[in-house]
Amino acid sequence: MRIEDILCIGVFLAYSSFIFALDGLNFSFFDSVFPVLRYISFSLPKSLGFYIFLLLCVVVFSLTFILLTSFLSKKFLKGNLITYNKDTMRKTASVFLHFFILACITFLPSMAFITKASILFQQNAADILFWKMDQTVLGFQPFLTLPEIIGNFWATEILWTMYASLLYVAIFLFFYFFFVSREYLFRILFIALILGFYLPTPFFINFPCLDPGNYFFDNIHQNEIPTEIQGTISQYPKDEALAGKYISDLQKSERNYCGSGDPVVPISCFPSMHAIWGYICALILFMYNRRTLALSSTWLVLMLTGGVFFAQHYFIDYVVAIPFAVLSVALGKWLVDRDIKTS
Repeated sequence: MRIEDILCIGVFLAYSSFIFALDGLNFSFFDSVFPVLRYISFSLPKSLGFYIFLLLCVVVFSLTFILLTSFLSKKFLKGNLITYNKDTMRKTASVFLHFFILACITFLPSMAFITKASILFQQNAADILFWKMDQTVLGFQPFLTLPEIIGNFWATEILWTMYASLLYVAIFLFFYFFFVSREYLFRILFIALILGFYLPTPFFINFPCLDPGNYFFDNIHQNEIPTEIQGTISQYPKDEALAGKYISDLQKSERNYCGSGDPVVPISCFPSMHAIWGYICALILFMYNRRTLALSSTWLVLMLTGGVFFAQHYFIDYVVAIPFAVLSVALGKWLVDRDIKTS
């Protein structure tokens, strides 16, 4: 049994215990996961074709490489996850299915936990604390200031695409490292992404966070907002701003989180999962080839800027995400190294 198997089983048991402590037996894994899938969709009919095209490109690239390698190479590519020979398809399917099952084992309870925690801790949102942190560190609110600076249509489209690209970048890296590159890096990436979600769990519970759009723009829970903050918010014409329509799309998706239109949105914003997983992807690419740093850094900056631009995150969310990403990759590397030595 590999370290990935042990880790995934441990995460499954941990999240199942969390859910049981929160709600006893009054929940369904699948009923709790569907809201998250609805949220991940981002309600992007306008750009859906682009993302489907991007996903198809990843699949076609990966399958093309497998076929070419199968025909042109008779030897095992040392260090790869699978052996390219007459049994390629069977072995590939077997290994891929194994990791897919592991991913589902961690995905179901973790998403169910976020759904249940979001319902229970909505009223305890710490958004005003994060507003004050950003104001102290930066002297302004990025989600209010950036749209005033970036008012160009194409710049807005690029930021929107970059913010929504994390899922596809992660999928690409999974395909790339699974089929093309080293087993070593694939295993580190797999473990780091799991740890990147699991390790911040205490923060999600103790510092639940909606986002600037839902908390300040629309105040979905009718919280008492300090007068000075209300005055600052009122100066931003969200309905007229170029970013406003995108913010509205995201909020519609989030408010249908539980499928009934109730004002329940995910609380996993502090630290930002976009940032943690984005940092992890960039770190893994840097370990693979240092020349990827310029490209991955550019993508990372644009993606994180998009998160603030569309009122999905505070700046402090990104800062706190850094140690979690570094720790996740470091632990992933240590666990894989240890597993290799003891096997």
